Amino acid sequence: MRIKILNLYVFKKLLFSFLGAEVIYSLIFFIQNLFLLSGLIIEKNAPAKESITLALCLLPKTIMNTLPFSIIFAALFVAFHLSSTSELIAINSAGINLKQQQKPFFVLAILASVLYFYLSFVLVPYSKQKRDNTINQINLKSIIYSLTPGKFNKISDQLYLYANVSQKNLFENV
Repeated sequence: MRIKILNLYVFKKLLFSFLGAEVIYSLIFFIQNLFLLSGLIIEKNAPAKESITLALCLLPKTIMNTLPFSIIFAALFVAFHLSSTSELIAINSAGINLKQQQKPFFVLAILASVLYFYLSFVLVPYSKQKRDNTINQINLKSIIYSLTPGKFNKISDQLYLYANVSQKNLFENV
């Protein structure tokens, strides 16, 4: 019974350390990615809804990239904390073997591995597709809003578009 309580105690410390590290690391990388996206959002004059969608599509990849660092940080932090407060000495003097002491670390590692595989095989591909579709929508709206009806519009150095506007405010004969 005391081993279950001890494992739960260590696991809670691990989990809170892991979540704290994950939030901090993800926030740092997320802010960096937002700076990279801000150029696209400002340049193309993207609406708020699409800008938020674009930002949210970056989260799964950011979490996936920071997950290993958070696990390492949590394990080292908890092991150091248990050692510095002499809890490891008390655990060892109670006769609990090393294999039993490492169970919470293995449980967190297995849970993090499952989360990592879910992110990499399900959520990240979906968010990448959603992000690409959103960027295409932003680019398309940017091009459409920049067209002047009845004139040749320069899109790039090698691309010119000519468009007429119908009575329903739709472009025709592009």
